Amino acid sequence: RHRAKPSKEVLSQIDTYSAQVQGLKGIDEDGKMKCMVKLQELWSSLLNKGHTEDEIANMVQEYQYCNSQNLMPDLIAEAFFKKDTQTILDWLGSPV
Repeated sequence: RHRAKPSKEVLSQIDTYSAQVQGLKGIDEDGKMKCMVKLQELWSSLLNKGHTEDEIANMVQEYQYCNSQNLMPDLIAEAFFKKDTQTILDWLGSPV
């Protein structure tokens, strides 16, 4: 059956949660477990839509390759998980 490719947002979430589960510093074991649950939910959703595991892995790898020039600095990734919105706003150039 014909399947629509998942959005960049979904692929980004899978990529981000995978990195968290694999041990990016700045996140505790409870945080890793939450990321693992969310990752499994996203993965299951795509499997239920008819994608195979290989297709999902290839789409995430393609996403990583296409976005390798637009990486988020580690400081911002850590601020995101610490819910440090001011650091993120500063990085985005917000006057707030």
